[in-house]
Amino acid sequence: MAQIRVVIIALFLLAASLSFSQIDKVTIAAGTPEDRELTTIGSEADAQKRISMYEEFLQKYSSNAMAVTYANWSALLISAKHRNPDLASHHRATDERQPTDF
Repeated sequence: MAQIRVVIIALFLLAASLSFSQIDKVTIAAGTPEDRELTTIGSEADAQKRISMYEEFLQKYSSNAMAVTYANWSALLISAKHRNPDLASHHRATDERQPTDF
């Protein structure tokens, strides 16, 4: 009985540790031009204007892979929220990378 309990606890701890390894983070350094521009874009109330601002951001900072990933994901979420499947599929096709790819 004690062995079964130990095995169950071990399996639980293994599952818990694996679930924490699935957390993905996109990190953009604070105070960088990318950070300041993303903050400005995020404070914009109009969704269509925000999407166009993300498009400009993507062209301007295309060399920063993390910033591009963040901007594509954000534009994808806005497009999906406002039920614009064409634009959502465009952003999904543009960047298929995951944060763990870096």
